[in-house]
Amino acid sequence: MPLTTRCRHCGRLFPVYATELKADHGRVPCPQCGQRFDAVAGLIDEHVPHTEEAGRRRHPAHRAAAATQTLELPMRRRRRGGRWLWGLGVLVLTLGLAAQVAWWSRGDLLRYPLAQTVAARVCTVLGCTAPLPRLPGTIEILQSALTADPDRPQALLLRLALVNRADTPQRAPVLELEIYDEAGALLGVRRFEPEHYLAADSPALTEGLAPHRPTRAGLDIAVDAAAPTGFRIRLL
Repeated sequence: MPLTTRCRHCGRLFPVYATELKADHGRVPCPQCGQRFDAVAGLIDEHVPHTEEAGRRRHPAHRAAAATQTLELPMRRRRRGGRWLWGLGVLVLTLGLAAQVAWWSRGDLLRYPLAQTVAARVCTVLGCTAPLPRLPGTIEILQSALTADPDRPQALLLRLALVNRADTPQRAPVLELEIYDEAGALLGVRRFEPEHYLAADSPALTEGLAPHRPTRAGLDIAVDAAAPTGFRIRLL
């Protein structure tokens, strides 16, 4: 059964319940003026009709409190949505970092048949070409010779044979040719891409150097200085 209290600000009588008096140390808002006051100190020995109680419950202060409670759920939902977006962002960044690491170390990864198979399937979907690996230290020069061209003055003929010692095909290297004079002084340095020293119909241009199989190569080189007497080839 409700008790009756009097507002110390406007004198309004209205009912209160024991549960309301226990909350907030007995301070309640007045349904007429909206001011909060000590309802315990204002208790009187009278009963307020039920219509007054219903009016109190319809007071804007109570409606505002109810609206505040209903707004709590959407706020919690927005927080959950924020956590979901945060998790998605972390996942995207992690995948991006993994893709960068895979790209930086693609030469090492592509030495494995499984990695080559995965790269080939991905490129089939994306419409690209799976890159061939380049494994340093696994391609050797079996033979090499640099001679003067008898038909052209100041022209050289470079002939060499390469072999891939790895167990998987790999792209042909870049050749770096250094030529020296009789005193051992460097006359010049030139680099040649695979399409420069391999024949146009060579399978090594598209399929790479086959494992453990020699590949012939050659170059016609024009020189402006005197005929060199020494040379060195680097595989890049």
